[in-house]
Amino acid sequence: MPPPTRPWKIRLFCATSLNGYLARVDHSITWLTSPAPNPAHKPATPLADKTTPSFEAHMSTVDFIVMGRQTFDVCVSLPEWPYPTEKEVLVLSRRLDSPPQEKVKGKVRVVRSIEEVERILDAEVKEGRMVYVDGGQTTREFLRRGWVDEVVLTVAPVVLAGGGRGLFGGLELQDDLEFTLDGVDVIENGMVTVYYQVKDKGQGK
Repeated sequence: MPPPTRPWKIRLFCATSLNGYLARVDHSITWLTSPAPNPAHKPATPLADKTTPSFEAHMSTVDFIVMGRQTFDVCVSLPEWPYPTEKEVLVLSRRLDSPPQEKVKGKVRVVRSIEEVERILDAEVKEGRMVYVDGGQTTREFLRRGWVDEVVLTVAPVVLAGGGRGLFGGLELQDDLEFTLDGVDVIENGMVTVYYQVKDKGQGK
């Protein structure tokens, strides 16, 4: 399914373990937020000529963040709300009535369906701006619909024991989704971030 022609674009911005997990089975991400010290890691230096954006630069282009209930629960469990308070957040959930205001420091709305998300984005996202999608299930749904324009994927140098919450597990597509490499960075704690743009269908193989 080709990406829709709309003024807004979709960016995936996420981190996984080497074996492709976003979190442990219990949703813990301490392996990412508080990795074990390893002074043997090489220094953080860019691997590509193109300077790739920081998290702050990424967020400066974002109007909306879309996530599922499980990802939202992880966010509210953190010591601080992880996103700029002026950013709009849409939480996909059929059961959550309203966000816990004592834990949320931003503009959070609960939506019941991906179709409702689409209506809000069409009506409210400024032309040329990005929508940031977070969380495995929501990411897979956006990929299935052919809505993803960019992927920013950080890979941590750890293989998680005991399984976990996969990024692409269970994703079924009618056609391959191909992306074009836009940059690579070595960042802190031995992590590598890879930047991709969706491949233009007119590009050669």
